[in-house]
Amino acid sequence: MKTIAIIGAGKGLGLFLAKRFGKEDFQVALVARNAVKLANLWWSYGIVVRSIY
Repeated sequence: MKTIAIIGAGKGLGLFLAKRFGKEDFQVALVARNAVKLANLWWSYGIVVRSIY
């Protein structure tokens, strides 16, 4: 399985790319400045996010 890191995984281009690569069977690593906003955004799509500080 391939892995991709998306820097700036917010609600714009980062969201689009993460969903696109996720459908292509990539493991997707999301990087954002605010872990809480990131988790809330992805939770709204039914995706579990694990935060690493």
